[in-house]
Amino acid sequence: MTRRLRIVAPSDTSRLYPVVADVLAHALVSEPATASKRRSLVRQLTTGDVLINCRGTDAPLLVARGLADIGLTGYDMAVEAVLATGQDLEIRSLAPARASFVCYATVPGRTSIRRLYTEYPHTAARWARGTRGLHDVEVIPLHGSLEGLAREDPDAAAFVLVTTGETLEANGLLEKTPLIATDLCLVRRRDDSAEFDGLAMNSLPLLALPHFCAETAR
Repeated sequence: MTRRLRIVAPSDTSRLYPVVADVLAHALVSEPATASKRRSLVRQLTTGDVLINCRGTDAPLLVARGLADIGLTGYDMAVEAVLATGQDLEIRSLAPARASFVCYATVPGRTSIRRLYTEYPHTAARWARGTRGLHDVEVIPLHGSLEGLAREDPDAAAFVLVTTGETLEANGLLEKTPLIATDLCLVRRRDDSAEFDGLAMNSLPLLALPHFCAETAR
């Protein structure tokens, strides 16, 4: 009996959706077996597999916890999920590079950093732990709009997603260091053989964790 896969991917409200939609348009060559209702987040495919839309940040967490078989998400989110859950996910490159990076950013000339505001608390903590002068910083998890706080707090910096850099510049965070690309990738658990024919996962390039967090969190 063929196993029915649960595939999770960002919904149309996600910044990743345009890239995801392009990938799926090539992979899912057949129409869904059931017509999608307005605002429905679930599509049953003719293969019998199910495509579930969710937040891009949640996709790798669902895979890591065994609630989904395959996930499409950003590389930055996959790294954060590995460190957050301790699950050694298999990460494979899926789409061409996009012009966005997770960066360390601060006000020029600010040298005493005690707090790090971020949407990537586990990745930021791992990076800071191995960075001279930052290994004792307090990592403060936030859900967006953190550049203003990082500017007004004289002892703070940001570990933040940067696309155009306009928000950083508007808030005076002009000193930045790119650390992680946010290219679209595909994830599954290493102890799982889930393979979706439309994406030919086993032929995709494997991606390692960034050098500063090469060891899976315990």
